[in-house]
Amino acid sequence: MTAMQVETPIGPVWVIAIHLHWPWPFGQPAQARGIAQDIAALLDEDPAPVVIGGDFNMVPWSHLMNMMERASGARRIGGVAPSFPLPKVGAKIPIDHVLASADGGRLERRPRLGSDHFGIVARFALSRGAAGQ
Repeated sequence: MTAMQVETPIGPVWVIAIHLHWPWPFGQPAQARGIAQDIAALLDEDPAPVVIGGDFNMVPWSHLMNMMERASGARRIGGVAPSFPLPKVGAKIPIDHVLASADGGRLERRPRLGSDHFGIVARFALSRGAAGQ
């Protein structure tokens, strides 16, 4: 996880990038709990709107994504955008997400451009006074 606060026309905004381990056997639950605690502590100390994006290696309806939303006070943007083709199976699963202190918004899937993941772009509007918690 990396985080920085940027100054925007609506005031300061936390921008956080996350890349979680694969769920098994790589210890994702412990890593995710630690990151959720770090995000909650960051926003307790300095509440501001937040944008979180990255490879969560987990589907949107999972306990992990609910935990990240609770910790940040942010909501996942858009619908389901399958972003990772499972090797040897051919199915695409949605494991890359953007969460933000925003109501609504949409998600667009983009080409892989040499990555093993499809790109995603989230479009949303933050509002003045939207707090991370």
